[in-house]
Amino acid sequence: MSTLISLAWNDSLKVGDAIIDEDHKGILALVSACDAADDEAFPALFLAFVEYMRAHFLREEDLMRQYGFPHHSIHKDEHDRVRLEMDELEARLGIDGLATARDYIRTVTPPWFVAHKNSMDSAIAGWIKMKGG
Repeated sequence: MSTLISLAWNDSLKVGDAIIDEDHKGILALVSACDAADDEAFPALFLAFVEYMRAHFLREEDLMRQYGFPHHSIHKDEHDRVRLEMDELEARLGIDGLATARDYIRTVTPPWFVAHKNSMDSAIAGWIKMKGG
């Protein structure tokens, strides 16, 4: 049985930046797909999630540089921390990590996503808007 905290895209999840919001929709779609996947389909979907997250982090980091976001290094450090988690999960996926990766999708990712969106990503979006973006 899934323990996924249900996250369906809705207006309350928007931060107000079109690029970030579109990426967030994609992240939640992949989380949902991973949660629903059987053991055969899960690894490919999980790898798609990891690649999408990596690309999303790079897009956010580009936006932070482009708009001179003053807390860029703190936000990037958080991205780097999550990248390391995903690297470890990806490396173990084919060995013994299927259950661990499922747990990450179901119990770690949803609350992290909401907290990160509410704090760091909302701050970027507000900064971009303030700077005329």
